[in-house]
Amino acid sequence: MNYIGSKFKLSGFLKNGIKNAVAKPLGEYTFCDMFAGTCAVARAFQGEVGRIITNDREFYSFVLARHYIGNFAKNWDFSNLPYSMPHSKISQIRANELIENLNNEAKTPNIKGKIYRHYALGGGENRQYFSDKNAIRIDSIRIKIESLKSQRQISQDEYYFLLASLLESADKVANTASVYGAFLKNLKKSAAKDFTLRPADFRRDMGQVDSADSVDSVKLDKFGNSATLKDSAESVESRVNSADSSILKKSCGESNAEFVESRVNSANKYGESTESKIEFHTESRAESKAESHAKSAESKAKSHADSPPTNTIYEICENCEIYNENANDLIKRISGDILYLDPPYNAREYGANYHILNTIALYDDFTPRGKTGLREYEKSAFCKKNLVADALDYLIKNADFDYIFLSYNDEGLLGLGEIEEIFKKYGKYERMEQIYQRFKADSSRFCKQDSTTEYLHILQK
Repeated sequence: MNYIGSKFKLSGFLKNGIKNAVAKPLGEYTFCDMFAGTCAVARAFQGEVGRIITNDREFYSFVLARHYIGNFAKNWDFSNLPYSMPHSKISQIRANELIENLNNEAKTPNIKGKIYRHYALGGGENRQYFSDKNAIRIDSIRIKIESLKSQRQISQDEYYFLLASLLESADKVANTASVYGAFLKNLKKSAAKDFTLRPADFRRDMGQVDSADSVDSVKLDKFGNSATLKDSAESVESRVNSADSSILKKSCGESNAEFVESRVNSANKYGESTESKIEFHTESRAESKAESHAKSAESKAKSHADSPPTNTIYEICENCEIYNENANDLIKRISGDILYLDPPYNAREYGANYHILNTIALYDDFTPRGKTGLREYEKSAFCKKNLVADALDYLIKNADFDYIFLSYNDEGLLGLGEIEEIFKKYGKYERMEQIYQRFKADSSRFCKQDSTTEYLHILQK
């Protein structure tokens, strides 16, 4: 998926920096990706750390995390699933069946829904994020997925697999210059192709992988080094846009027969009546620190159920926790070993740049605003020059983690000195850097520089 600030092509640099900075093997740690986005960094660590926590206040990110992280099976028993997708809890046969039925117009007939009405020319609102035909197929499949879920014909795991697949596939035919802040006047070549739903694959060369025109290849610095260690003198969003305060809490890994819609009783924005259920899966073996964090997560989840924060969606899975909140609201309620931070660098708001993905994921009723059809979204303190330093300081101060890593580039609102000053207040600080080619939404756009420097700020509290 094309994504501003994606760390997919920097994941090697980040992973090596983090592995070299911590004292123990990754398997003994709980790792938290607080601004997960497309989950590129979390996916780089899954299967190697003891437990993963992801968070992002954009709902499309929650959907991607619920599939790529929640459906990931490191030690899944594949004995009865010889054709299973690699590391997936969903069999290949079942995945193919679901995808084929959704692509079949006889089984998933065309419906002109929200995407067609608001974001295709045929809808009459003069927007062209998708061709008419593709918008109709996106609507039809999205409506069918919700119908399958409400009729309990798919499990919770399968529901998020299908939603993630739809988001990834829709992005491939979007008529934009990589982001959804605006649409192109004429259909570009990829947007004119017929939409096909393709499975969101767990292999890192498919599915979530950014295309060649999104974030360009990592380059070595002028000294020929892949990273430079710089020692200092001392050395080294609740984001569901709804009018109510309902909470969505669901357990991972249910089979079709055992699938239970697990929500707090309330009429949510879809008008659904829901019920509460949460399950936890633990194994009886010597307790590691990661397992201790898992038990702590269960306790906190139960606490959430007793006194729930408003407008919050989260899931507690066997080896992961997945949240959809404002990071500075969540930070006091979670704990772990490694906290990775990749907040917005500048004034570009992800809620605006990826509003179409939120609309497909939520598929709720709202009134699109302006020429581009924006939905209402919560603005981030990390996108405001006068608020970002305090927001970062609050996050670091309240983080119950041993190691904190901040990924931030040289075009961000905060300067190196400002970040260093904040980090040094709370422990031992060091920094690494990597030069790479900057993101360009389109090849014709003028940029002041062709490359940028990514900094990995490291704090041991």
